[in-house]
Amino acid sequence: MRPLRIGAGTVKELTAAAVVFAAVLPAQPDYAATTNFYVDPVNGSDSNSGTSPATALKTIQAAKAASLTQLYSGALPGGWNPMHKQGAITLGSGGDCCQTNRNASAGTFYEGAMVKGYPSDATDAAVQANIAAAGYSTSTTTPVTPGAKVSLQATTSCCTGDYLQHDPSDDKVVIAPVTSSSPTTDKGDATWIVRAGLANSTCVSFESANASGKYLRQYAFQLHLQPNDGTSEFAADATFCPKTGNSGTGYSLQSFNYPAKYIRHYRFTGYIASNGGTNTWDITSSWAQDTSWLAAAPWG
Repeated sequence: MRPLRIGAGTVKELTAAAVVFAAVLPAQPDYAATTNFYVDPVNGSDSNSGTSPATALKTIQAAKAASLTQLYSGALPGGWNPMHKQGAITLGSGGDCCQTNRNASAGTFYEGAMVKGYPSDATDAAVQANIAAAGYSTSTTTPVTPGAKVSLQATTSCCTGDYLQHDPSDDKVVIAPVTSSSPTTDKGDATWIVRAGLANSTCVSFESANASGKYLRQYAFQLHLQPNDGTSEFAADATFCPKTGNSGTGYSLQSFNYPAKYIRHYRFTGYIASNGGTNTWDITSSWAQDTSWLAAAPWG
C-alpha cells in the first residue's frame, strides 16, 4: 500500500500539517514517502532546510511553502504485498501537557481527506494547495521580541504566581507575587521591555519598564538591575538568549557570556545557574523548572 503523503510535510511541534489518507487497496507501484519539517520559533531560521531539529525553520509559513516530495517509485518490498492498513485516524495531539489549564505547550493537528482508491498526483497537489491557501497560523512568534513588553512568570509549582522583578529596596532581582490588585509600582517592577541584545542582537536584553536605562544583568552570577554603563562587560552581562524551556514549558534565558548558565530563581532570588556546579544555586533539584519562564502579558 502507498504510504501517507503529507502536504507541506509533517510540521512537528508547533505547527499544523495536511494529510491525504489512502484506503485499503492492493499495492501500487508509485508512491511518495513522508517528509518531516521541523519548526522552532525560538532557535529556527527560515533559511534552514527544516528537515531536522538542528536545522529547524522559524515559521510555519516557510514549512507550508514546501511542496510534496516523492522519495520512492517502485513496488512494495517482499512480505509487504498485499498490505492492509487498519486503525483509526488521529486528527490532533498534544497541548496543555505540562500544567493544568495553561497554554504553555502546543500540539499538532492534522487536516485530512479520506479518499477511495489511490489519489492521483493532481489530487494530492490540490489538497495540499487548499491547506496552504487556508493560511493556518499558530502565532508562535516568540513574545520575547525586541520592542515587546513582557512579565516573566515562574513555572515551578511553588511559585506560579510569582514574577521576576527588581527589588525597590536595592538593585537585586527577585521573584514575588503580582496580582491584578497589586500596586501600580509593583506591576511596573515586574514588567520588562525587551531590547535587542546589547552584546549580540540575535539575543535580547531586558530594560526595566519603570526605571528607564536600567537593565537586568548578572554580576558574580546574581541578578541585578543596573544602569547601562556602556562597557562591553556590562553588555555581555545583560544579554540573554531565549531557548525552549528546559522543563519543556515556556522559555529559558541563557546567559550570553556563561552559556551553561540560565536565569534561575532560587530561594526567591534571581541568579544565573548551571545544572549542577559549585554554587548553592546550581543545585540540580528543580533546576529545569526554576530556569523555565512563561512570557506572560505585561503587568505594567
